[in-house]
Amino acid sequence: MTHFIKMCWLALIWVSLFSAYVAHAKEPTYTPAVWQLEYKDNTSWLLGTIHASDTPLILPDAIDKQFKQSRKLIVEIDITQVSPAEMQQAFMPHMVSKKPLAINMQKQIKTALPNFLYDKNTQPWLINMQMLQFYLASQGYDYQQGADLTLITKAHQMGKQVISLERFAEQLTPFFSQKDQGLANLKDTLASFDEEELNMAYLLSAWQRGDLAAIEKVAQHTNQLSKESQLLQQQLLKSRNIAWVDKLIPILAHPGNFIAVGLMHMTGKPDENLLNLLSEQGIKIQRYQYGK
Repeated sequence: MTHFIKMCWLALIWVSLFSAYVAHAKEPTYTPAVWQLEYKDNTSWLLGTIHASDTPLILPDAIDKQFKQSRKLIVEIDITQVSPAEMQQAFMPHMVSKKPLAINMQKQIKTALPNFLYDKNTQPWLINMQMLQFYLASQGYDYQQGADLTLITKAHQMGKQVISLERFAEQLTPFFSQKDQGLANLKDTLASFDEEELNMAYLLSAWQRGDLAAIEKVAQHTNQLSKESQLLQQQLLKSRNIAWVDKLIPILAHPGNFIAVGLMHMTGKPDENLLNLLSEQGIKIQRYQYGK
C-alpha cells in the first residue's frame, strides 16, 4: 500500500493528462522554463517542473550552476520526508466508495486499459489516480526521473535545506473533497485518452523546450470539461498558487533559493498565474534567456 501511495504522488497535478510513446535522443538538450526572481535585493530562481519523465533529468549548465549554488530548495512537497503513517492517515478515510462503480464505467475502463486492475468499490478519484499511474508506468514514465524528485534527492545529498510548500494531506484534499467522489473527473479522463495535447509525450516535449504556450493549451482544455473537473482544476492551480505566495514572500526576502514547482502553475489568468501573483507582491520577475 505504501509503495502505491508514493507512486500516486506523480498524479496529483496531472490527473487529467495521459502518456503516449515518444522516442528521445540519448543526450537531449533541454531548455526548460526558468525565471529569475528579485525581491529586497535578493535573487532566487524558479524552475517550472514536470513530475514524471522517461529520461533522467538533465539541467542546462547555467541552471544546474544556480541549483548547486543555492542554499535551499523549495518544492510543492518533499515526498521523501512523508512517513507511511502520514500517507495512510491521509488516504484511508477516503478510499471506499459509497457504492460500486457503475457497470458501464467498468466497461469503459476495461476498453481503455484491458490489463488495469482495480477495486470497483474504490472511490472514483482514487481509481482515476491508479489508472493514470498504471498508464504512465506502462509507457515507461517514472516519477523518480521527474524534475521534482530528482532535485529533491540531489538537494538532500548536497546537504541543502528542502522546504515543502504543502503537507501531503493538503495535496490530496481537492481530490477527495469532490461532491461526486470524482466520478465526473473520471469520466472526463476516459474521454481524453485520444487527445494529442493531453498525452504525456506532448507535455514532456513542451517542458523540455520551455514552451509555455503549449502548456497553456493543456490548461485551457479544462474549459471543455465538466463543471466538477473545472472546479478541481481551479483548486489544484489557482487556490494553491494563492496559498503558495503567502509562504514564498518571506522565503524570497532571503538569498539562495531555488524553487521547483509544476510548470502549469505558471499558466492561466492573471488572478491564478503564480508568476503574476508574485509580481503583484513587488517581486521582479524575468525569464531566463538561454544563450544570452
